[in-house]
Amino acid sequence: MKKTLILLISLFILFGICSCQNKSGKTVVLVTDESGLKDGYYNQLTYNGLKKAASEYGFNLVVETAKSASDYDSVLKAAVELTPDLIVISNPDMESEAVAYAKNYASLNFVFVECNGDLNLDGYQDSNNIYSIRFDQSEEGFLSGIAAASIATDHVAFVGTNEFNTYIEYESGFRAGVKTINPNTTVDVTYIKESDDMQSVHDQVSQMIQNGVQAIYTLNENEGLYQAAQDYGIPVIIADYNYKDKLKNGSKSIVFVVDKKIDQAVYLVVSDYFNGLYKGQIKKFAYSDECLSYEVLNHSTINSNTESTLNAWVTQLKNNAFSVPATRAAFNSFVPPQLPAQE
Repeated sequence: MKKTLILLISLFILFGICSCQNKSGKTVVLVTDESGLKDGYYNQLTYNGLKKAASEYGFNLVVETAKSASDYDSVLKAAVELTPDLIVISNPDMESEAVAYAKNYASLNFVFVECNGDLNLDGYQDSNNIYSIRFDQSEEGFLSGIAAASIATDHVAFVGTNEFNTYIEYESGFRAGVKTINPNTTVDVTYIKESDDMQSVHDQVSQMIQNGVQAIYTLNENEGLYQAAQDYGIPVIIADYNYKDKLKNGSKSIVFVVDKKIDQAVYLVVSDYFNGLYKGQIKKFAYSDECLSYEVLNHSTINSNTESTLNAWVTQLKNNAFSVPATRAAFNSFVPPQLPAQE
């Protein structure tokens, strides 16, 4: 009798746990690349957002992880065969394979992290069952421009990677932020391939600094840039905290970052689904969604006065008090906003 009672209690507890974990009767599948759930960025943050949503909405969370890039097709196939309510693709490197599956399984709902699902670059998603999570890169650039112009009096630089629209959003926002603080500050705009020789990039950036650049905002991961800045004691502002973790040389030059809160954005998308608000779209998450945040990495360069200025502008962004230009044409007509008067 005692053994039977223990068995019944165990089954009751197990049933209770299972029913609690999947009280909605729905399933969400996360598909990751070969970096796994502890990659420190895309996969891990997406997983964190899904776990938060699962605890609130009670769905079954399944993870399919590729063993290598050649395994992307098989993990996507495994995901669609489960016919889940949502399939979340956490790494943009899987975009091309994921788009093919989204097109072939139009009855399933897909969420893409940090990619549009627009392989033919016509400005539209290739399948209307894709919810693409993007971030307001012009807002990221704007706050970085505020920081740069607050620590450099005369001359700053933007260093991109490819002169595509996505990089121009950062560039335009950055130039707007600099102009807002000091319209007389010179802004150099340069695009350098990440694949270029490290020494060549070091030499290019060194020449920029010798020509008067006092701070650099970059989306480029080439270590020559950071090493040159470190050699000359020039502060670097980055657009993605993940860059810092990858660097072997020059990371001490980084003083400030505006980062994407991928976990929060994923949580919001899943919440939309469970609240009946899900639809295929490209959504840019911003400060008003609590999906962007900044971090000061060097408090002697970014001092308390600069932080107060940054916080004031964050409040304006959260309140949608003005529009940040996302194109060069929009920047050309941009009129810098004013902070409200302190009472």
